[in-house]
Amino acid sequence: ALVDIPIGTVLIEEFAFRGVMLALTIDMFGTLGGVALTSFLFGLWHISPSLEMHESHNATSGSAIPTVLSTVLFTGLGGVMFAVLRLYTSSLFPPSALHWAMNGTGVVVAPFLGGAGIVDYANGGVAIYPGILEQVIAQAKGVGVTIVWSGVGSAVVWFIVKLVTGGRVKDEIEEEGLDL
Repeated sequence: ALVDIPIGTVLIEEFAFRGVMLALTIDMFGTLGGVALTSFLFGLWHISPSLEMHESHNATSGSAIPTVLSTVLFTGLGGVMFAVLRLYTSSLFPPSALHWAMNGTGVVVAPFLGGAGIVDYANGGVAIYPGILEQVIAQAKGVGVTIVWSGVGSAVVWFIVKLVTGGRVKDEIEEEGLDL
C-alpha cells in the first residue's frame, strides 16, 4: 500500500486533478471556481472506493450513505488543500507529497482507530463498528490525525527544501521554461 499509493493513486490523481483539470477550470471559471469544481470532482471520484471500503467491513451494517458522504466531504476538502498548495507553490510536487503522506498515514494509523488498514487486511479484512455513528467518528479521528501528522511533516519537509534550494529556480531558467 505504501508503494501502490504514490504510483497507482497519487501521481495519477494529482496530474489529473491539480495538473490538467485545475488549469482548465481556472481558465474557464477563475481561481475560486476552478478550485471549487476540481475539489468537488475529486470528492466524487472517491465514491467507488468508499463503497468498496464500506462493503469490505464484514461487521458494518446499515446504509453506505454516511460512508460515501463523509468520504466525498473529506476528500473534497483535501482537494481544496491540495489545489491551494499547487497554486501557492506553482508545482505538483508539494500537493503530491502531502497527498501521499495523508494516504500513507491513513493506511498506517487506521488500524489503531478501528478502521481498515494493514492489521485488518493481514487478519482477513475484518473491522468492527457497532454502528454507523461509530464508523463516522472513527473516520473523522483518522482524518484529523492524518491532517495534523502529514500537515506538520509536509511543512517541515517544504521548509527544508526551500531553505536548501531557495524554493525557485533563477529567473533566467524559469523564463526558458525549465521550472522544475
